[in-house]
Amino acid sequence: MANLSKKQHQVSETKYRLSKALYLLITERHYDEITIYHILDKADISRRTFYRYFNSKDDLMDFCLENFVDGYYHQRDNFILAESAEDVFLVTLNFMYSNRLFIASLVRSGHFSLLSEKLNKNSAKIYKKINLPWCIDDSVESNIDYISKGLYGAYLNILQFWLTKDKPEKPEFIAKNLSLLFNSIPGYFNAPSEEHTKIRNKR
Repeated sequence: MANLSKKQHQVSETKYRLSKALYLLITERHYDEITIYHILDKADISRRTFYRYFNSKDDLMDFCLENFVDGYYHQRDNFILAESAEDVFLVTLNFMYSNRLFIASLVRSGHFSLLSEKLNKNSAKIYKKINLPWCIDDSVESNIDYISKGLYGAYLNILQFWLTKDKPEKPEFIAKNLSLLFNSIPGYFNAPSEEHTKIRNKR
């Protein structure tokens, strides 16, 4: 932002205020119940200024979700500092927990797919840039697409189940359970149970 001209900074600040206003409104009510008037009132910005930068509420929502994904992506440094799988999960879960009212509102109003589409669209980029221990070094873009989208599909399902509860568990609880799950996967394949061994031997 320091390198932006005064005009560019003003434009960026105005768009941010509108995005923040919509975000806050979504934490208070369902997306379909929000009008342009509500957004203008919350942001203290004129209708003329709004339409200078956005064509509609949906257009602003798209920008708002881009900002959300950027905020998630900027957790990268915290991911790198994590010393265990549980710590890694805790970074991402803390971010989502801090946005739980926003996420829960999207789920309940039937608009969570807007966020999941944004995250899925950026899943390969985030997967490659974060470079976690379990990330596979594969130069084939289509392979990374399938891997990243598979992980995000499971993750987004957990978010919906977790954050729509009346009293969601703390991120530490979810992180611990996810860590146990991931740590158990190699053992399943490397040391199969007696029952699984019998089934494999019959094939």
